[in-house]
Amino acid sequence: MANGMQSLKLSNFKEPLTSIACTTAKQKRMSYKLHNRRRKACFDRLMSYVCYVGVETTRGNRYFQLIQDEASRY
Repeated sequence: MANGMQSLKLSNFKEPLTSIACTTAKQKRMSYKLHNRRRKACFDRLMSYVCYVGVETTRGNRYFQLIQDEASRY
């Protein structure tokens, strides 16, 4: 046996080593809360999408903007 290793016993290595990082990594992830937070009144929240069309229109436009209301989805 090497010098300074007298305090180590074989029984110390039979128990599994657990650290905080290992325990945290193996924990089950909490589920996401299901919130129904869709707006109920029109024009409370608008979503805007800007898309590249790919070809130039007759007026020289290349982008298309879509604005959608969250409440009515129209």
